[in-house]
Amino acid sequence: MALYDRISEITEAAITARDVRAQVTDRAARAKGEANGPAIDAQGKVVNTQLTAAETTLVQPKKKTFQDVVNFPPKLVDQYTFAFRNHDGSDGPVTEGVRLRVADLEIIWVQQRDALRRVLDDDLAKFNALFVQGGIPAVILPKKTPKPANVVP
Repeated sequence: MALYDRISEITEAAITARDVRAQVTDRAARAKGEANGPAIDAQGKVVNTQLTAAETTLVQPKKKTFQDVVNFPPKLVDQYTFAFRNHDGSDGPVTEGVRLRVADLEIIWVQQRDALRRVLDDDLAKFNALFVQGGIPAVILPKKTPKPANVVP
């Protein structure tokens, strides 16, 4: 696979982790008042912790400016980008050093991709099952507070 495609794949995986983490946080917050709300909250924390770990291995979320490459350690996508830029625009063949480094990065990527898949396939499934077990609807309507009898709508 081309380095550019791998960089895109890693970036998409990080975006997926962020998106799922936001959804889990929102769903757990909405289920707090339900009977199995504590179990949902606990499983949500497990999922979010693992998603954060996966994301921070793939990308550096603290990086906001061009100088942050000095302030925070590079992550997997940064290392692929370095290899890509090191070869891109070069007239010569790919060096043995770049080939070896990309081979090392591929091993790390496969491990991280598989770890993220396990979280999404197993731990997220447990989280979602808690909603089904608790009979909690997909959209939780806020509980209505009764209006005083003398208020005209």
